Amino acid sequence: MKFFSSISWRKAIGRIFILAGVGMIAYYYGTGVYTFGVQKQLRQEWREMRPTQQAVSGPRETTSAVERPLVVGAGIFGRLRIPKLDIDVIVLEGTDRSTLTRGPGHIIDTSWPREGNNTAISGHRTTFGAPFASLHELEEGDRIHLTTRYGSYTYVMRGSAVVRPTDVYVIGQEYKNRLTLTTCDPPGSAARRLAVWAQLKS
Repeated sequence: MKFFSSISWRKAIGRIFILAGVGMIAYYYGTGVYTFGVQKQLRQEWREMRPTQQAVSGPRETTSAVERPLVVGAGIFGRLRIPKLDIDVIVLEGTDRSTLTRGPGHIIDTSWPREGNNTAISGHRTTFGAPFASLHELEEGDRIHLTTRYGSYTYVMRGSAVVRPTDVYVIGQEYKNRLTLTTCDPPGSAARRLAVWAQLKS
């Protein structure tokens, strides 16, 4: 009886692990399908916003005359494209949990591109479409394109670092004409942050 009881328990534990694995896979793909649908809708709203397509190059200094733009539509901040990584997503305003399920989010306390300081965007690395899954593959010199209603901006990747969640210096506003992208590290964990920064192309 003890022998058969032991086998039963092993089978039960094995089934639990299998079900847990299936549940994790279903969750991963389910969140991806949800975000794909939301992004499709956001793309349509972005097209209807008719954003300015004027390219912006060269340093842009912050001045008191620059007003903080209003976010319109579904809280849309802009469009982010990274050709090397095949990333083309609509970025939303804010980085609360609900917002990041719909796509990458602009960290509210950081600059808009035309303000000339450090624009920071955060996104998921493993779930909800995993927009920043391959962010670690960027290399110095790679191009990153960001478009808002007020212009199109091209940045050149300059560096990266893995930091603690409390290391907010990576999104500091003392950096001029910079774009910083952040995501969790390692994948599936919030223990650290991967930060990638790029400079506005001159």
